[in-house]
Amino acid sequence: MPLVSRDSQIRDSHEAEQTLGSRSLNVSTIPRTGLTLPSIPRYEETSYSVPGSPVDDASISLFPLSPDEAASPPARTAPEPDSPKEHSVTYSIPSPGEGLETCPLDVPGCYVLVPAALNPTENTRTADQDAKNYRDKKAFTTKKGSRKPIDESERQAIKLNRKLGVCLRCKLFKEKCRGGIPCDRCRSLKLWKNICVQAQFTEKAVFNRRIYQDRMEYLLDNIRDWDPQDSCISNPEYFEAHNGYPPTLTLKASKFTPHDVKLLEHIVWRVAGKPDYRPLPSTCFGLKEELSADDLDLYLDKHLPYILQEESQAVDDESGIHASTIRAAYDYSNGNKNLSSLVGKSLRIYVAQTFFFRSVWRIGGPNTLGMKPIGDSTSKSQEMIPLPRLVNQQLDAYIENRIATLEKELLAELQSHILDRNSYDWFGIFLTIYVQLSSLEKDIWSLETWEHDFDMLHERVRALDLQNPQWGAQNKSFVWPLKTSPSECISKNVHLANMLVSHFRTVSKGYIPFNLNWDSKQVVQMAGEEKEAVDYMKKTSQQIPKLEHYLRARQAAQYSRTDCNSLEGKFTTRLMLSDET
Repeated sequence: MPLVSRDSQIRDSHEAEQTLGSRSLNVSTIPRTGLTLPSIPRYEETSYSVPGSPVDDASISLFPLSPDEAASPPARTAPEPDSPKEHSVTYSIPSPGEGLETCPLDVPGCYVLVPAALNPTENTRTADQDAKNYRDKKAFTTKKGSRKPIDESERQAIKLNRKLGVCLRCKLFKEKCRGGIPCDRCRSLKLWKNICVQAQFTEKAVFNRRIYQDRMEYLLDNIRDWDPQDSCISNPEYFEAHNGYPPTLTLKASKFTPHDVKLLEHIVWRVAGKPDYRPLPSTCFGLKEELSADDLDLYLDKHLPYILQEESQAVDDESGIHASTIRAAYDYSNGNKNLSSLVGKSLRIYVAQTFFFRSVWRIGGPNTLGMKPIGDSTSKSQEMIPLPRLVNQQLDAYIENRIATLEKELLAELQSHILDRNSYDWFGIFLTIYVQLSSLEKDIWSLETWEHDFDMLHERVRALDLQNPQWGAQNKSFVWPLKTSPSECISKNVHLANMLVSHFRTVSKGYIPFNLNWDSKQVVQMAGEEKEAVDYMKKTSQQIPKLEHYLRARQAAQYSRTDCNSLEGKFTTRLMLSDET
């Protein structure tokens, strides 16, 4: 369709105005342009009556269109009855802004009128304005100042929750915790007031102290240099080490030159019973390669059958409960249970705790790395061949670091299973907590021994007469190396033990499970109807009433330097007896 330029429209429009002698216009006198455009009438209070045109019902603009001229298309009227061949069209002049606007065509200078709703540009502007209004409204309604102030009691409860954390019972039952231990809700409930406990305990790990790691690092600083690898005396030597049980580790030792040979002397005191503080000479060997986690786990796992056999040799029923529980944990860890891996980690920690004082490292096999047996007939370590001192400290540090990693994993997994509230995990949770409490008891005995022998160790170290003053700090390789005292470490152990006991009682709905009727269907359901759990609980529940006096005495156990089992049962018996006497 041919288009007419803007100049042509102006010229034709001017000629049409001159032709009009009245307010009637013969449409036939207007040239046909080939393009029909909507008209924009002038804003005057007049109407134009136009005769009929070959272009029926077409609106023709008499004036040029522009983007700034807003007008609406003319309204149509009915044909006059006295003029059958002609009809008149009445143009009503609309007021500005009645919903029509100009829209440019592809040809420059040409425009058409369209309803405002069809203009994409305006729609975009409208949508953008609506979005802005919505954002302004949303920002206004979410102002921080619109919240009402909280009262003082609520503020104090929030502070307590931030400091101590919500309690486990309120978290499990989805109740609002008012803060504090015990919280207001638990304080009003007889079963819960004594076991209200913080829900989170993953950050309460205690075995990441680095006692033996720090002692080892002091000895590593004493190395002047490792002997050259091409030296005939510095070739790695393979030897076997063990802790007094059949499992052994095959290790590779390398020779080094120390700054001070005195720092390599042994003071054999970490033994059960009366210690021997007599210094023993040591050869200059160390481990260049650290043991992997898999090798350490395998070594620890191999000890379990021997330790179980040793503990099951008790002839009385009093210590039989502990041995039977450790046996149940061992069987559970070897079964295909939900928490078998978790119980297995607790058993590895339990075994490792025996290595630091009860079953010290020693050399086995023909290669002794130049070390001599202990010849003191009064010593419990007689005929034992100790490891070179650096190797001994390195193995202690590797075991300590592995325990710290296992404990971190154990606490995280244990907390997750407790919060899941799965009854099928109940027995696994009990066994994990029981074994971990036993490890804490062993660890407290070791810490008490550090505290007990503190002064004697310092006296023995002063007698060594270290030759190099610049290495004076190395005496910490003999004594307690941490800024935190052993008594502070013991307090952390006790706190974690109390938390674990309270968590288990919460899992058991506030009850002591050994006091329940294990023939009851409801009680059996609490344990996930697991046969091993029911059998163990029935058997142990029958023994506890007969041994209650003994178990109460174990709760009040006191430390004894000559008895490494003197604290056994201090925490584990709390899983079996109520706090009420």
